[in-house]
Amino acid sequence: SLKIESMGMKLLVHNAEHLRCSTIEKWYSAIKDKTPYTKIYEELPDVAEIEKDFSFPVFIKGNRQTNRHNKAQCIIENADAYEQLRKNWKNDNILSWQKVAVREYVKLQTIDDISYPEMVPISYEFRFFCFEGKCVGYGSYWYMGSKYTMSPDDSESAIKLAEWAAERVGVSFIAVDLAKTDKGDWIVIEVNDAQESGFVGLNSLSLWHNTIEAMQDRN
Repeated sequence: SLKIESMGMKLLVHNAEHLRCSTIEKWYSAIKDKTPYTKIYEELPDVAEIEKDFSFPVFIKGNRQTNRHNKAQCIIENADAYEQLRKNWKNDNILSWQKVAVREYVKLQTIDDISYPEMVPISYEFRFFCFEGKCVGYGSYWYMGSKYTMSPDDSESAIKLAEWAAERVGVSFIAVDLAKTDKGDWIVIEVNDAQESGFVGLNSLSLWHNTIEAMQDRN
């Protein structure tokens, strides 16, 4: 980054910001009021430790990512399933190197739980890209299975929550994933560095056009 600065440029997302939005451990406290209750462990603890703070089912993922949304490794229904996960975790090439994030399991509005039975159900979930706290584009998170789009009645409240999360985490260019619960409330699923986040159902040309315009307005 020092070499870039010597050339009169700067990183869009500098190192500290990247770390702040890349793991639940770093971003959770900033937006904990609008995302499922979460605890981070260095490794999968005994089931008795889990049951001190959670009741089954729970949602478990790596501190940084899931293993391709594998349902058996995410939605843990009971103690037996948890013990099986403990056996498999250490041999998984995606999960084994990460700290463990155990999350309250929140039921979401389901779009499709049939097409991909090995994956977590496809839910009413969207990815928002925000530049300096303002939404510059969003699209359906799930691009496989049954197609869905944002209801016009939902966009205002969803954008408001995405921008709130972007401001709280404090990252220049951030991706915010939101979903609706089965009770009709928007929640934050997670956030990430927008530079390494997939476009999902979003038109990439529109995203970059809006982002460049926002940068020019700032400058």
